[in-house]
Amino acid sequence: MRRAGIAASPTKVIDAVDKRCIRIGYSLFVGDKTSTITNAYVEMLRRFYTAKDLSKNPESGGRLLPDSEIPSFRQFDYWGKQYFDEVETERGRKGMRKWLKDCRPLSGTVRDWLRGPCHQFEIDATIADIYLVNGYSRRMLIGRPVVYVVIDSFSGMIVGLYIGLEGPSWNGARQALFNAFTSKVEFCATNGVTIDSEEWDCHHLPHHIYADRGEMLGKAAEGLATGLNIELGIAPPYRPDWKSMVESRFGILNNLTGIRWLPGGVAAREKERGERDYRLDATLSMKEFTKIIIQCVLHYNRFNRQPDRLTQEMMNDGVDPTPVGIWTWALENGHVEPNNHPDELVYLHLLPREQATVQKGGVLFRGMHYVCDVAIENNWFAKARSRGVWSIECWYDPNSSAHIWIRGDTKQFIRCDLRKSDSKYAGYRSDEIFDLLEAYRQTPPTHKRAELESRVSLLEEVNQVVSGAIAERNDEPAPATKAEMIGNIRENRAVERFKERETAHVPEGVRIDPPRQKAETAPERSENFAGPRSAQVIDMLKRLRPGQNS
Repeated sequence: MRRAGIAASPTKVIDAVDKRCIRIGYSLFVGDKTSTITNAYVEMLRRFYTAKDLSKNPESGGRLLPDSEIPSFRQFDYWGKQYFDEVETERGRKGMRKWLKDCRPLSGTVRDWLRGPCHQFEIDATIADIYLVNGYSRRMLIGRPVVYVVIDSFSGMIVGLYIGLEGPSWNGARQALFNAFTSKVEFCATNGVTIDSEEWDCHHLPHHIYADRGEMLGKAAEGLATGLNIELGIAPPYRPDWKSMVESRFGILNNLTGIRWLPGGVAAREKERGERDYRLDATLSMKEFTKIIIQCVLHYNRFNRQPDRLTQEMMNDGVDPTPVGIWTWALENGHVEPNNHPDELVYLHLLPREQATVQKGGVLFRGMHYVCDVAIENNWFAKARSRGVWSIECWYDPNSSAHIWIRGDTKQFIRCDLRKSDSKYAGYRSDEIFDLLEAYRQTPPTHKRAELESRVSLLEEVNQVVSGAIAERNDEPAPATKAEMIGNIRENRAVERFKERETAHVPEGVRIDPPRQKAETAPERSENFAGPRSAQVIDMLKRLRPGQNS
């Protein structure tokens, strides 16, 4: 075909070799190795359709072949789509992880395999988009709180909540789970919300809990399975869609609270250069923010309507398609098993676990010693002193170091209290005490240098004293025999002790100086005479023999 004044370039007939080159080039786009199809086409031409003249300059770039010898872009695009379909291209461009999360086909819902309410709970955490202030001073920022939400997968009921500064970690997750497993009346009253038990009647144990890897991997979460008989499911990394129920509820709560428009909200407005920092507007305390979230949860549980959650049996009974309506119907019809565990036992099973050591001074845990009646009655500490120490598993509360718990022979929890000498640590967190003791164990570099200098000076002083004594000893004549050297140790010791007593320091006012008597002319005595009293003592010592009494 010929256009007016323009000669059409001849089109290359695609053969098997060209198709193989097109497939390799198009795979660069499918595998996200190039940004666009055009770049993949250019890369294919560079690899397979350029010629180099090595005789002139071996390092020179290649020369593109004539149009009649290269595939056109339309041919490249057509044959590339024949080899790679749309789904394969999208999966390769987005990556398998993102494609599974956002683009995979949905063959059902999470409720399809659940028996009903309270079969599976989902738990997750997020950092709230708001800055809070200290409860005692509105001018002290404490940062953004952590919000944990526990939701029933079948009914959509929010069954547990934790708002604080812990986490995301097991210490925050366990408090949310404890809230989900126990009554909410006291929890709401503590935060200024008055409810009846029927308004949030969630204090039951599920059969399964689905959570993230971060909080639930480790011995801390094993108490769910071993103590409470709850199966734990861990979502793969970067797969929030496996906990789609709880993930979507964060967006619902954000919309209900209007959190971004509250004082201190992170995205209250598009912050332009020079505008006021939204953190300076922070006004709400932790308790006030918790109260707002509780009210939003109560509103959501009562009014969020999702008719697709109703089963045929529910529709026959005329159940209201809200979380509270479905949950209440399940309770009335016996589909939710009652929770017969006392709150104290539930709390202990959710505590983290670590290894402690039984030693002669008590059960040593994080540098602190604990004692209990069972250990004393069974002589644990005496056995540790004679046979050696041994390890024991203990449960501890990260928020208090006053107690730890161990398991007895019948698997019951036994509380151990701080030893009296360590009771000064009772009012602090165990992490704080552990860090404090570790800090004291570390020797500062300046202290090491000062200690080394002191040791050198001490050794120098010792050597000087010893050298002076040796010099004086060498100036005196040596005894003729060994017997003469060691034969008068008792007499010499007595004389030296008498001198020590006479020269001992006594504070002024303790003794009264004796009255001065008229000086008498003393008879001349030998220089070696020690006085009448000393001479008498020495004479008595000479008459003594070993094994005889005076």
